[in-house]
Amino acid sequence: MIALAITCLLVAALFATLLSATDSLMRGWHSYGALAKELRALRAMPQVSSAEICFGKTRMPACRQARRPARQLRSAAAAIRAAA
Repeated sequence: MIALAITCLLVAALFATLLSATDSLMRGWHSYGALAKELRALRAMPQVSSAEICFGKTRMPACRQARRPARQLRSAAAAIRAAA
């Protein structure tokens, strides 16, 4: 009786493992197919510079100005103003 219970548990675990592996395999296959389709569409597009690409409704981030380096020496007048 114990051997039958152990065998049933092993079969159930094997079945669950096969279902999980199959699900992962199918998800990977579909995402690979979507990626391949997107790459084919990109290759079919005419070659234009990246500045000319129209992104439709995609919102592009604004350009930020570069920060001043931290080690840059500040003038004495700026230090006096900051202390005031």
